[in-house]
Amino acid sequence: MGDTDLTSSLDAGERAAIWRGRMTAVYGSAATHTFYAGSAPTENPLELKLQMQMVSVAAAVDAPWGTTLALTVPWAQVEYERLFLTRQVEDGVGDVEGKVRQDVSRWLPTWLPRTTLGVGVVANTGPYRAKVEASALATSVTAAPSVSKEVSIGRGAWWSLAEVELFGQPWGKLGVFGSVQMRTPATDASDGFRWGAETRAGGGLRHAIVERWLSAVVQADWQWRGRASEVTVGERVPFLNAGGHWLNVTPTLMSALWPWLTVAASWRQPLWRDVVGVQGVQEPSLYLSVSGSFSGAPAPPVRGLAEPSVRPGDLPEVPEIAALVVAGKSTLIDYWASWCEPCQRLASALEAAIQGRTDVIVRRVDATQWEAAEWKHYLPDAAGLPVLDVYGPDRRLRARLTGEATFGFGAHLLPALCLPADGTPVAWVSDPGRR
Repeated sequence: MGDTDLTSSLDAGERAAIWRGRMTAVYGSAATHTFYAGSAPTENPLELKLQMQMVSVAAAVDAPWGTTLALTVPWAQVEYERLFLTRQVEDGVGDVEGKVRQDVSRWLPTWLPRTTLGVGVVANTGPYRAKVEASALATSVTAAPSVSKEVSIGRGAWWSLAEVELFGQPWGKLGVFGSVQMRTPATDASDGFRWGAETRAGGGLRHAIVERWLSAVVQADWQWRGRASEVTVGERVPFLNAGGHWLNVTPTLMSALWPWLTVAASWRQPLWRDVVGVQGVQEPSLYLSVSGSFSGAPAPPVRGLAEPSVRPGDLPEVPEIAALVVAGKSTLIDYWASWCEPCQRLASALEAAIQGRTDVIVRRVDATQWEAAEWKHYLPDAAGLPVLDVYGPDRRLRARLTGEATFGFGAHLLPALCLPADGTPVAWVSDPGRR
């Protein structure tokens, strides 16, 4: 196997930030009944059938400065049978994977999508089946007798990996993402088997179907595996049946049952493959996942809450905010951050609720990378995000809303949101960071 990808606190009273913990459990079921030679199906004379049940548990900790530490522990059960062989079952913990990711967006131009870089290692922790006579291949399907690897839960080697991921939301409820990951074997297996390097590239779209409840994701991924080699009679030779190209598409439905709990169902559909030698290929597969996210509220920059920077009836005192408030219009100042899940829901709610209003303008202030000085400057009284300031046409504050109360912003606007204007789109401004 070896392929398990599918996928605050105040710092000494000086840093306003957030720590977040995440955990995801993924269950997958896959089967292999078909064999390919190159890009075409071929015979399976030994009638080999494989059925795999897989569970991966991933835990991650997100630090305030954009660093993520992640650990993935896979478990698998493999059932296989063939002609003249009774059904056999193997199970166990697979190869454990650890990663370090860093969000580098703060050092990039604001018009670029959110970007993370990662490095990691895959440990040789799973049970590895050393080279044996191929049970999956009949010698009649190749020009000469061949050997292959039995299905093995572990891969018998250590791996290094590097990756880059991009995330953006350029069109309201529609988000885009992409990634490239490279894996390189750092050691050989105990029997001298040497895996080839691997590269996976993918991308997709995410759309909110029912705001705050249901989203659809479509992802395509291409994978390349390099040629492997083995030691035969003291000499290293190319391995006949490893390596190739795979192309899959995976549609997913996701539902946020609560702000901190998400469930998802995915269907992985193979589109094309071109393998080296003769290899069993995975049939369409089902994956189910449950994800939890637990975060501390963004802490204020000093112990205890300070006085607010502005009160209802006041004009904005912070120069940067005063420049955003438009006379003659109701102005909503939306303070948000990429690590704030309710903030993402609020952004979509704002866009949907005031679509067509020419007397309302929304300004967004990105707090993702704020340090203590920024919190003290903009929101000294904030105990968490989201925060939404509602300014009237007279440029005076009508209300400062926090948490779930931000979703009641419509009651503070005059006229009420149920009275649409002439259909001109609302202006959206991302300041000072990206959307």
